[in-house]
Amino acid sequence: AADGNAVLRKGPRARHFFQELAARAGAAGQFALHRLRRGDRVIAMSLGLFHEHGYYLVKTTYDEHYGRYSPGHLLTEELVRECAAAARPRFDFCGEAFAYEARWTRRRLPHAFLWVFPPTPYGRWLHSLKFGPLEQFRRQFRPSH
Repeated sequence: AADGNAVLRKGPRARHFFQELAARAGAAGQFALHRLRRGDRVIAMSLGLFHEHGYYLVKTTYDEHYGRYSPGHLLTEELVRECAAAARPRFDFCGEAFAYEARWTRRRLPHAFLWVFPPTPYGRWLHSLKFGPLEQFRRQFRPSH
């Protein structure tokens, strides 16, 4: 979003998740927050985690007003350079594979998704929504990657 607050608009749970992640990673000395500025204005931001062998990109956001300049890609390029200079051979985009990642690499690390539902009526209902007949019907009509 133009104001860079897409995570905040997702609600308090998303905000809490990223605050907790930042606090825990910060306590472990692994938290990284990078900003790309134009004058006083932040036009792109990246939240990530450093590990001795790599960098894990968790979230990138940018000001859509500057979208034609690809500020997210400019920031990513700087992060890749920083990892190379620090002899961190792995740069992981984390999560689903998105088309823009092909701009950076042809190699993809395997990722898995884990869904955990509470053993309650509500949890069983959520499970049925995610994996039940309606979802199976939808999967038949999704384009394959």
